[in-house]
Amino acid sequence: LTKLLTQPNNNIRLKACRPRIGIDPTLWLPMTTRERSRVIRWRIGFLPGKPTRCWCAQDNSLTTIAHLTACFHLHLELEVPPNSNIDPISYVLNKLLKNPPKEPHRQEYWSRIWPELCAILYNIDSCCHPDEDFTPSKDPDPGRLLLKWIQSANKNPFDRFSQRHQNLNSLGNDSQSLYEAS
Repeated sequence: LTKLLTQPNNNIRLKACRPRIGIDPTLWLPMTTRERSRVIRWRIGFLPGKPTRCWCAQDNSLTTIAHLTACFHLHLELEVPPNSNIDPISYVLNKLLKNPPKEPHRQEYWSRIWPELCAILYNIDSCCHPDEDFTPSKDPDPGRLLLKWIQSANKNPFDRFSQRHQNLNSLGNDSQSLYEAS
């Protein structure tokens, strides 16, 4: 892999691969079917797909990754350094987590970036496939499933146990007071 990446005529999609070998989190992280479809199609190069005329109609621009990066201001929107050697969407996808983040700054980052990324992929998909039905009701609340997963890091896994324990204690206290009253 390193040899392929360092060759002068290497594939741009190969550069966008995750830096570590393993199962890509896009395959198992919680997201809607449409969100996962867009993410995977971006990963394998099927989105944007065959270049078509862009919405912006700027100088007969086509929907290539380079044009969409500039047209949608992806570096700015996704907070990606302008000197990164891969496209901003792949950059963010490569940073996807394997566990819900516990650090507040990482939770805040993903709570801000993930819905934005889902909305960008929705817009790119609708721009590249203008004849398809993209009614917002089919894509409500972009990124909500992953956001729930991220927020799950704030929950104590023993909360249900401790709540049940408190309920049992209160029952015990009630039965004790009933016993003493008789």
